[in-house]
Amino acid sequence: PRVHAAILLDAASSELTMGYVESAYDKLLTCRSLLEHTSHPYVMGRSYLEEARALLALGHYGESVGVSGEASRALRMLGHEGSATIAELIMVLGMFLSGDIDEACDFLDAILARDIANDMTRWQGLATRVFFFWHRDGAEAAAEALERFCEDLGDTTDALWPPVVMWVREHLLG
Repeated sequence: PRVHAAILLDAASSELTMGYVESAYDKLLTCRSLLEHTSHPYVMGRSYLEEARALLALGHYGESVGVSGEASRALRMLGHEGSATIAELIMVLGMFLSGDIDEACDFLDAILARDIANDMTRWQGLATRVFFFWHRDGAEAAAEALERFCEDLGDTTDALWPPVVMWVREHLLG
């Protein structure tokens, strides 16, 4: 069952990435039933993480918060700090989208105050902060957050972020 669950988990992750959210969620539910027969902690943690992503995409924000919390605890217990932080970022988005905006902003600040080893995860958190500030505090606060984000990017050669920064400047901040 553990191998079958891991294969379903990878398939569900790919389907989520391609936008087939409902099909992915069905696979994750099957994966969950298989995991009742095995207690492999990493597969369990990853299944929670993917389920949280699917719930977020399906608009079940409150449920996503609970499941991403489970994912974070399971993955952190195994020493997978990067994946646990990603689960927490999903939790923050679920909180924000379910209306717990101040709590989401505070939790995001707490996450970003840590030493995040993975640059992409840190940058994702900083970009999320820009959007939160824009929604909660307006364009001026978002512009300041965007400048801090750009400083953190420094002279990165990652091709993803410069277009994101330009899009935010043009569409959100005018």
